[in-house]
Amino acid sequence: NFSQKRETGFLSTLNKTISQILYFIIPISIWILLLRAQIVRLVFGAGKFDWQDTILTFNTLGIFSLALVSQSLSPLFSRAFYARQNTIIPVIINFFTMALNAVLAFVLGKKMGITGVAAGFAVSSLLNAATLYVVLKTLMAKSNSFAEKTELALLDNNLMIEIAKMVLSSLFAGLATYACLYLIEPLINTHKVLGLLTQTTFAFSVGVVIYLATTYKLNLDQTKKTFRFLRNLF
Repeated sequence: NFSQKRETGFLSTLNKTISQILYFIIPISIWILLLRAQIVRLVFGAGKFDWQDTILTFNTLGIFSLALVSQSLSPLFSRAFYARQNTIIPVIINFFTMALNAVLAFVLGKKMGITGVAAGFAVSSLLNAATLYVVLKTLMAKSNSFAEKTELALLDNNLMIEIAKMVLSSLFAGLATYACLYLIEPLINTHKVLGLLTQTTFAFSVGVVIYLATTYKLNLDQTKKTFRFLRNLF
């Protein structure tokens, strides 16, 4: 799109891709955060992996889950620069955020251990994605006429509305998932693998249903596409 000097088409494609990524990544991040203890216990909760190890691991996993969104978007933003024949800026930004990651990992790691290393990674990852996006949008704004800027602003507003709907739906899905964890807990033995797997699967499944129902009610195109894909698949 950009090679054809179609700035509006370029931003439209970029925003659609952002929307497609966030549609899945936002709720997944929340589910990993809420189900981190169950995930760690199912994967590692055997043998010499004691409760302290479990706590340390699921705390670290929870921090990493917060970086999923930025880690998913950073490669997209870098490719957007490449599509504009600009390879210098993303390399510089990535270099400085890698340096920041090393510093934060060292400083926070000394104070918090492995969770500090994860926190340093999450912070630098968020800064990387945010910086890439802000610089990209700044460069685009400088090269457009007033009419193009108006059209681009409309595209950005539509994206913000979609993201707000995804966040709201993810919060509803997260609340449902969290409630189901405790609703089913008295009915099963979560000290056994089968009981823990049942609890996790039930809570996650309810969360998925709530997310799809809420996004469908909010008229998100991504949900309609998902339903069409599943209908064609089966």
